[in-house]
Amino acid sequence: MSAIAKLTVIFAAVMLPLTAGRLDWRWVTPRIESQVRTLQRAEAQTLLSGFCKDNIKSVDGIGLTCTTRRLGPNFSDIVDDQFHQEGVIFGHFTGPETDDAAVSGWSVEGHPYLWGGTLLLTRRDGKWTPLWYKSAVITRSCRTVTMPSGREVLLCEEEDAGMGHQLHYLFSIDLTRPVDIRETLLATAGSYHSPCAIRQQEIQLVDWTSTSRHLSITLRTPQWQHVSSETCAGDLPAKKRPPLRSTLEFDLTDRGFSPIVLPR
Repeated sequence: MSAIAKLTVIFAAVMLPLTAGRLDWRWVTPRIESQVRTLQRAEAQTLLSGFCKDNIKSVDGIGLTCTTRRLGPNFSDIVDDQFHQEGVIFGHFTGPETDDAAVSGWSVEGHPYLWGGTLLLTRRDGKWTPLWYKSAVITRSCRTVTMPSGREVLLCEEEDAGMGHQLHYLFSIDLTRPVDIRETLLATAGSYHSPCAIRQQEIQLVDWTSTSRHLSITLRTPQWQHVSSETCAGDLPAKKRPPLRSTLEFDLTDRGFSPIVLPR
């Protein structure tokens, strides 16, 4: 089978150009070529006319901002009536033939909610209708992948850090069942640095084959050592060193990504 026929998309261990509002990666190198694009005010005004009750403003140091309508319990994570929209990705998220949009942004979320959330919209009778807003559903850097039914889910990544830890999350999002992204992780690369210990991991390769709906993730662990006889406050418990390289394999079904057990 030719490379063109195979339609394999490989995101290798190089810095990829980002097309989204996610231009501020600090601790990890992104491995997905994101299809999320930065929202401009005119497009945001069109998308959010049923969600925002006033015109969208561009606020220095914050970005696009609007005051939200009171739309019921599906929007209870908006606690201050303010939404700061950043990016958007379009797809068939609620059905094989629906036109939907996931708008990434934030309200007043803090670190436990990974500083943001997602607003889901669907197009009905030529108008964008808001369906819900959920904190900790992070869609800043994502691409669509298609299930056998034709409905699309998202393959995404995010970074997090604190107390010497640096984390690179790779995860899926089914927008018909929105949950905290840490409940749908496919892979996590965790690095840690202290005067006593060094652990370095990275997601080295993400390989998505659309024709077979197969996902392969390569993790690399170049460093995993205790560098002192002492124990520093905050050190992770002793743990067996992972292999230098490991691979995780998944098939995408109508129930989501299903892990494949590889022979040892």
